[in-house]
Amino acid sequence: MYGIYAQRMCVILLCFAFPLGIILAYADRILSSLGATAEVVHYTGIWCRLSVFGIPATLLYQLLCRYYSCQHNTLPLSVALASAAVANPVMQIAFVNMFGFEGSPIAWLLLMCFIVGGAPHIHVALWLYKKTWGGWSKKGLEHIGDLLSIALPSMAVMMSEWVALEVNALAGGFTDATSLAGYSITLQIFGIMWGVGSGVMILSCVFVGNAIGEQRPLFARKVAFVAVALMFCISIVDVLIMLLMGPMIPYLFTNDKKVADVYHRLMYIVLPYHFFDTFQSTVMGILRGCGLQKLGAVVICTAFCVVGVPLSFLLFFYFDWGVIALWVGPFIGVVFIGSPVYIYLLLFYIDWANLKPHQDDHAEVAPDEESDTGSDDVNDEVIERRQVIQEEPVRANQRHPKVVQDIADTKRADSPLNPP
Repeated sequence: MYGIYAQRMCVILLCFAFPLGIILAYADRILSSLGATAEVVHYTGIWCRLSVFGIPATLLYQLLCRYYSCQHNTLPLSVALASAAVANPVMQIAFVNMFGFEGSPIAWLLLMCFIVGGAPHIHVALWLYKKTWGGWSKKGLEHIGDLLSIALPSMAVMMSEWVALEVNALAGGFTDATSLAGYSITLQIFGIMWGVGSGVMILSCVFVGNAIGEQRPLFARKVAFVAVALMFCISIVDVLIMLLMGPMIPYLFTNDKKVADVYHRLMYIVLPYHFFDTFQSTVMGILRGCGLQKLGAVVICTAFCVVGVPLSFLLFFYFDWGVIALWVGPFIGVVFIGSPVYIYLLLFYIDWANLKPHQDDHAEVAPDEESDTGSDDVNDEVIERRQVIQEEPVRANQRHPKVVQDIADTKRADSPLNPP
């Protein structure tokens, strides 16, 4: 069923791509109506209009991550990502030199297409698709509504933090260029630190869900707490590296000392926030694996959309705190609203011993129906084997008539109609 679910999610994501494309295409007009500076509006509009063409590839990349992770088969995506990591700086430098500012989004667009196209090609080249992909099926268009009931809360979980930080980034366009530059650098560094441990966050969902599906809920609990501990250790390494490289990091982006000063001041909030944020993201993966994504969506939306973003706007626009307010809001929301609730959920709310796997009312279990490993070649092989099995007794009778006759005499002798 992996392939069927992947096809259904592909349909859903492509439907969401259209409204996202409209928003990006008119992002500059939205910013202009909100009063952003002309320079910010101009460059944001250029980037967003070019990025519209990368929306399908970006969404499919997220789908591929889950598709391969659920099967514990991350080799194709790992090879594609490693190749992209090497190609990215080369492409960015080359395209910026050739096309100027527009070259950066063009390079990003080509890179995403390379990842999304490269991973399936590796999958086919290694013949892995024989076990994980049964071809396109009409069933991929069925029961999409049922899948949406699970997917929408999960999307709310994933989008809450991203949207909150992006909305705050839009608010940063109302400050001066120096503060905006420093804030932008912290966003880049924060994204890198988060990406280092993102694999643990995704796999925590997969492994917990698999353990519950195998009816081993206590093992799922162990996996969950190991994931939290591992993510904490990774966060410590992230922060230590940032502290050691702190003096030189801003100068990788700019030569302006004022921008570097803004960066260093903001990192006093960003680094502590990183611990709580990675804990939150790991717990969100655990909740999705447990089938509690709706509960997770409520908590994270409260932490960011009810507390974090409004508090950031209040401190930024009304109290004139500057760009540091754009980090203080999410920090307060996660530390004082989200984290206590997450600890309570893990330790007290979730009844680990009685967790049951999700039941799909529409799952096909008949052996003759289509499966992910089904193909014309496989079906022909099965039919051929059945014919061999059916013909084997006939061949045995032809080759060993005496043995068959002895067996028949023995059965008649043992029959109750022929007492000794």
